[in-house]
Amino acid sequence: HGVVSVNRSPVMILWAAVVAKEVLGYDWMESLSLASAVATLNARAKSKSIWGARGSQTEDPTFQMDGPPVQGITLIGREVPACSTY
Repeated sequence: HGVVSVNRSPVMILWAAVVAKEVLGYDWMESLSLASAVATLNARAKSKSIWGARGSQTEDPTFQMDGPPVQGITLIGREVPACSTY
């Protein structure tokens, strides 16, 4: 019998999006955005743990002081900085 190989990122995005929608009450598009951010943060953390500081040449994104207020949303164990764009 064959072996099935699955990329973890799409599975994590789907799972986190369902949790954000069903548990935290966000609409589906917001949930997908938050879930995508979680997958990206997890991938960056894993890359940093493997490659150390030399693998990351970009800094974490920053927010302007006069921009919308930022809040941390905890989704599947990862805090995601988010702000309303409405």
